[in-house]
Amino acid sequence: EHPATFTMPMADMNVRTLNDKGEVSLWDVSRGRNMFTVRVTQSWARASVATPDGKHLVVGDLGGTVRMIDARSGEPVWTMGSAGVDNVWSLDVSPDGLHVAFAGAHGQMAVWQLPERRLLWKRSLERTDAVLGSMSFSADGRTLAVGRGDRGVSVVDAATGAMLHRLEGHAGEVRSVQFGGNARLVSVGGESGVRLWDTLKAGLLHSFLMATTEDSDPYVGVSKSGDDIVVVAGKNFFHTANFRE
Repeated sequence: EHPATFTMPMADMNVRTLNDKGEVSLWDVSRGRNMFTVRVTQSWARASVATPDGKHLVVGDLGGTVRMIDARSGEPVWTMGSAGVDNVWSLDVSPDGLHVAFAGAHGQMAVWQLPERRLLWKRSLERTDAVLGSMSFSADGRTLAVGRGDRGVSVVDAATGAMLHRLEGHAGEVRSVQFGGNARLVSVGGESGVRLWDTLKAGLLHSFLMATTEDSDPYVGVSKSGDDIVVVAGKNFFHTANFRE
């Protein structure tokens, strides 16, 4: 069985896991119990995100289908048979809960308006063979960052899809990106490199290498100030860093 994709706690201290059987599980961390496991797709459920109010989960699969389910019961709310990308490798919901973004394996990305489920825009990045494995809205919802399989990070206008910056410097594919406050963005590469960016100036603020040999998709959490980060990689690695001057 392929290792499950792990995501960090929601506001109510639940975590969710995905696997290649198309199943989504929600776990109660405080009680250490499974709240539900539901099969939402015949394909691999590759990406999920909680809505800002914590009431729903949005799940994307490698067949290109996106679903919203109830975060308490696992019951389906709606299904989009085609999200505008061939397969969904990553997704994120805007902080106001009004937009959801998807990205795929061929440089494809799209943003939809919620709750109407109406396509706002879609585009392909200049390297159409690049896997877009992670994405994150900025705190104000105006900017979208996408981690790329060709070692870069694309920063685009969330309203139009227009390219704003491309951030370079990782020695491996970019596996995780996460916005904090003050337009700061953290990216983690397959080489275990962590980079903190100022996306307004497209400048690198800090970088370091993590002391881990775990070969798994990392999760990055960033404080509202953008000064403190946490990186979880695999089962045995947990790294924190503080970037206050």
